[in-house]
Amino acid sequence: MFPYSDPVGTGVLAASNALKAYRLAVRDQDHRFGQLSTSAYVDRDAFLELATGAQSHVDTVDWLAFPLTAAATDAQIDADRLRWQDEYVEWRVETAAGSVARITFTMEFPEYYEALAQVSTEALVRGIQEAIPGVTPTAAELFGSGFDPASASGKTRAIRFRSHLAQNPWNNGQKGFLCLTQAANTLGALFNLVGNCAGLNGDTPKTDANGFAQVDQARRLLRPLFVTTEFNLISSKVKSGLHPMPVPNAQGPGQPVPIPPSLLMNANLIGGGGATGYQSFGITAARFSDLPSIDPVDYKQLVKQSGVKIAGTPGDADFAWFVPESSHVDNDLIDQLIRAGVVTRQFAAAVLAVDLETPVFSKDREALLVFVPNQFRFKPTPAPNPHPDELTTQVITALQAANPPAGSPQMTLLQLLQDPDPVAKLQAQVEAYQARVKNRLANQQTKMDELRRLYEKAVAVRKAVENHPVLNNLDETGIPSRLLPLP
Repeated sequence: MFPYSDPVGTGVLAASNALKAYRLAVRDQDHRFGQLSTSAYVDRDAFLELATGAQSHVDTVDWLAFPLTAAATDAQIDADRLRWQDEYVEWRVETAAGSVARITFTMEFPEYYEALAQVSTEALVRGIQEAIPGVTPTAAELFGSGFDPASASGKTRAIRFRSHLAQNPWNNGQKGFLCLTQAANTLGALFNLVGNCAGLNGDTPKTDANGFAQVDQARRLLRPLFVTTEFNLISSKVKSGLHPMPVPNAQGPGQPVPIPPSLLMNANLIGGGGATGYQSFGITAARFSDLPSIDPVDYKQLVKQSGVKIAGTPGDADFAWFVPESSHVDNDLIDQLIRAGVVTRQFAAAVLAVDLETPVFSKDREALLVFVPNQFRFKPTPAPNPHPDELTTQVITALQAANPPAGSPQMTLLQLLQDPDPVAKLQAQVEAYQARVKNRLANQQTKMDELRRLYEKAVAVRKAVENHPVLNNLDETGIPSRLLPLP
């Protein structure tokens, strides 16, 4: 993750162990707008991938903070901060004897103080004291009456602090002035502005005399095809009947439990259609539509034998088969790249076929990203990109130079890319896997072994989230987790 700096520069975030939480808040917005297909915005992680010896360039953009287009007088704008001061700067004017005595400005986003609140009330108070020396804010002033910050999770404290900003006397002007509070002055709104200002040069990429467009920073662009950068959470539509909160429950499901297809493979992208409308492959077997549901007694036995717990208490999530799956952010980008002609269906199919049965957090696919070149050319849609295209050829050359051993992910990808029809190879793998799972679940002698294998996959992907150096922070329920059922 890019090392976003402490915006205040005093070191309070680092000293309070809040710097990581702040960086994650910025990174989420940065990454979100870095994925916009309609924007030339590039997220900061790209700077970590600069070629050796390359230098980044920093520019300064002047910003006129006073809202000149506001339908209000200067006096009204000065007096009504929460209504009119919407240009990412807020201020308070103090007068004495009819003259201006002091003007206090803030350009600090609430996320700075939210990160401190996630650590503890004490850390938040230290941050406020850095801005307003000598003060002693109370929990009631910061969070509102009737709220106990000591018993709340870090995320809950942060949300409560932000929602109470307009009533917080240390921010609303009664006692002090901390951070941006006007409804339009949010970190997300600023990134949205920058993202939409980073306009593309025309509706289609620029091409050379031969009709080729060039991709720069290709490894960053294609990263979601190889590496899990985000995840969604999916479950069966059937409640587990085993959720231990607020009190333990051992009833089990009240009806047969379907298995989410996206546990078995990247069913949404490979299968296509549905709510997302992905168009790249349309391999219907990936949807596992005829997979038998699990008997409630069998599901209850799986949970019990696995030893999973919620917040340290034996039990399951509220809904059965609660697992991370491939994210829409990653899948949609891949689908758009294929439809735009940036990568071919054949290239994407070859990558997806490697470690097919591990749809997220695949170490095998992650190890292949290094073979993607930093630059390659393509012909934008509707021009045809025959297989193998320039990208595929360069990756084949890089793999051959590595001389991978038989059976390795590198050799598997090499063989798939050299095949005349990798999409057909992917379809054959999908259909074979679908038939194998279906047959093993239909056979009474193999059913429980197959169910245990699938449930172990669910536990493994939950563990992968908890062990991920960045994405584990998305589980803000504490340790042990109140979100993911884990042994």
